Amino acid sequence: MTGNCRTLANLEDEPGWIQMSPEDCEKLKVKEGELIRVSSKRGTTITRVKPTERVKKGATYMTYQWWVGACNELTVPYLDPVSNTPESKYCAINLEKIDDQAWAETSIKESYESIRTSMGIDTAKREWRI
Repeated sequence: MTGNCRTLANLEDEPGWIQMSPEDCEKLKVKEGELIRVSSKRGTTITRVKPTERVKKGATYMTYQWWVGACNELTVPYLDPVSNTPESKYCAINLEKIDDQAWAETSIKESYESIRTSMGIDTAKREWRI
């Protein structure tokens, strides 16, 4: 997973982003940069909101390279029968607004510090969005 590359992790140590249509953001009452909970049958993750006209209403787009907020935590675990490529492209999800953004930011920070500490990466030098 790209998120396991220490060099890339030092570029932006953040939860992933979920791109949503402005209409869906308005309906969920979330703004750019806010953290939301994204759940599927397979798992749950917290990620930041990115409103964009590039995504159709009712659909979302997420990247997979983050340690926290990775969409591969949500997608189906099936492999293509010919190439054995993971079928990590799509799944049904539920989006939930997190009212306590301070709690969500702290939760993300603690998750990252735990991961980075277990990998032997110094967490004292990191700056957070909180």
